[in-house]
Amino acid sequence: MMTDEITVLPGSESAMTCGVNLPLGTLLLNSVFKEEVSDGMPLTYLEKSYKNIKGTKAVSLNETLYDSTSRLFKTVSDFQNSTKRSYGGKLAFGGLSLGSGIKITNTQRCVQEESRSFAIQNGHLIAYQSERIDTSITNDEFINAYNNLPTQLTSDNFSQFETFFETWGTHYVVKGKFGGFFSMITYIDENDITRENTKKIERDVSIGFEKNTDSASFSSEQAKENIERNSETLKNVSVRYFSLGGGELSNLNTFLSSCRKSPVFMLNDSESSTCEFAPLSTLISDDKRETAFNEALKKYAGLVYMRNGMVGSYTPIDTSLSTQSEHCQFVLSTFSNSAADWIDSNGTISVKTPEQSSIVRSYASISSFTDDKKQFDELGLTSGFTPYRANERYLATSNVKYRGRSNPEQVSAYRFGYPALLGFGDWRDETGTYHDGSEINLTIEQDGFISFALSFHKEFLSSQHRGSVSIVVYVNSDVATATTIFGPKKESGNVLASSCSVPVKTNDTVIAKVIFNESDPTLQKAGINIDWSYIPMISEGIAHLGSPIAQRNGVKVEAVTDGFLSVVLNAQSTGNVSWKADAFCARNPAELMTPEEMRRDPYKALELSLVHAHASQIKTPYPTNTPWASFLLPIPKGNWYLVSADGYDGHKKLDSLPIIQFYPLLAMD
Repeated sequence: MMTDEITVLPGSESAMTCGVNLPLGTLLLNSVFKEEVSDGMPLTYLEKSYKNIKGTKAVSLNETLYDSTSRLFKTVSDFQNSTKRSYGGKLAFGGLSLGSGIKITNTQRCVQEESRSFAIQNGHLIAYQSERIDTSITNDEFINAYNNLPTQLTSDNFSQFETFFETWGTHYVVKGKFGGFFSMITYIDENDITRENTKKIERDVSIGFEKNTDSASFSSEQAKENIERNSETLKNVSVRYFSLGGGELSNLNTFLSSCRKSPVFMLNDSESSTCEFAPLSTLISDDKRETAFNEALKKYAGLVYMRNGMVGSYTPIDTSLSTQSEHCQFVLSTFSNSAADWIDSNGTISVKTPEQSSIVRSYASISSFTDDKKQFDELGLTSGFTPYRANERYLATSNVKYRGRSNPEQVSAYRFGYPALLGFGDWRDETGTYHDGSEINLTIEQDGFISFALSFHKEFLSSQHRGSVSIVVYVNSDVATATTIFGPKKESGNVLASSCSVPVKTNDTVIAKVIFNESDPTLQKAGINIDWSYIPMISEGIAHLGSPIAQRNGVKVEAVTDGFLSVVLNAQSTGNVSWKADAFCARNPAELMTPEEMRRDPYKALELSLVHAHASQIKTPYPTNTPWASFLLPIPKGNWYLVSADGYDGHKKLDSLPIIQFYPLLAMD
């Protein structure tokens, strides 16, 4: 019976819900795109087949019902015939992820049986779909659970809200179709098979599963018996079975009753409208708990997000127009990842946030050329790091020339997903003219990021005199980041604008020192322009930046948390010293290039590097004076990264190492 404590809002009697407690496997998945629900939290669709366990060969037996247009999974009504049908697309499992903390609640008893349709592929259930009919979430059990929640949120009672969210979810489906997904993955011991019989084993395993299809039921033990009965090849092969979501299943009803443990997907296609979601708090009207409920919802969503990790993708930025961010993200400016485009190239890419700002947030520069012997050389490669906020427009402008082609419409960038519930505060930024020995002193009030963008004044550029200026940033007396501008001169090799960035923590002391490495009276008089920006990170008590952790050069590392990889090169010397560094980030270690592989194939290294830095102090044959360089690369949790840095004094390899540090992003205790 309904209590008097809350009032059921109109329309909630037909609210549709479904279960989405994600299995552990989804923590390894990677997002391909996002949509935003009404309260600003992003829903993430996933695309990934499986994680290959060390020492095994993963065989995915189902062909995913995958629609390349909508990027969503579809189901078929005639599941008995689905094993004979062919579907295009990539092998994958999953559907709608709650990586940003959204969790659709489950009331299976309220969904009518006739509203469901199923899909079975190669002998196992892979999806179910349900349309909203007459379902209701506002039953006595739900109302009693809500009424038992505290009216104020404290650190001591947050666990009560967490239990509520784990049981009932955070959101419900207001409109659209929904479903769940179940997948069976078989692992075959790689030591027991050869390349020649792999296909035969996969075929035999598939046949073993097909034997179960007609009965519309699934059991690991039954499947294994059928496989071994139908294949002599598999008698001595170790085959292990496990399910992703739903547990061990004996029939369809068992699966449906356990769907809380399976992912959920939303069906968006030409035949159905886009799904719409709303927080559970919108189902009821209760001023006593609404504020505490919404505060707890944000914290819970953030904690789920921290467990799942951020998402990174390498995508183009359109420089022909300003672009609006879908969610809070970082954007890391780089250049075309075609090695041929790097030859005979020079110029800069600047990013302004917001677009109308007169202050440049970051610069990325390139200057490379072919020498007289037609050998490829590179000088002054830098990268820019720019955070930006949800619904904020930024403007990326390029004046880079690639082999005579000017102002390409797109440049490459590494986007780093950041949830809307964790955001950025108001920028604090300044611009001004600085001279040799100038210092910028700051005390950091809140975790965040600080950036310094350097550029020559027009009057010095027009003089055609040569100069070199560095800014070296110290955090708590230690070098944390640095960059250099150099030029102008008639030959290639100019770095006319550059920037550097570093994460900073509350109460950190920052000192940025301006150093004129090489100058003449014209530069001394003009000075240089510095735009500096500080942007605090708003974490709602969910996350904070950890202390930097020293990293080794040339070593593959798995990121156990989200974080930021920082590399600083110092080529200050009386000799001919040069340093270069590349950084890679990939979903698995096999995709990373080792230093030896880079030496064998430098062009491929340029194509795969996400960021690159070059520092040098060389007198001949092409004199350069860019002694400091750095980059900052965001690393999503669960991904692998590697830094490959080499330093030389003439032809002698240096034993010293660059400053390589990882700044972790940690959940609050």
